[in-house]
Amino acid sequence: MACLRSGAVRVSAGLSVLYQPVPRLQEDVRIRHGSGAFGKWLIQLARINVVILMIGV
Repeated sequence: MACLRSGAVRVSAGLSVLYQPVPRLQEDVRIRHGSGAFGKWLIQLARINVVILMIGV
């Protein structure tokens, strides 16, 4: 829960935050790599200031 509060503070400070469950991240990488959209997705991720990886969600 501390990471959620920390993320909320960063959002209010004007930073972009992505909350990403690790199991979903693994699936997203596999799908995007197979479909050829991986490069575009990496460019989108590069624009995000803070990525919070959630384990056990």
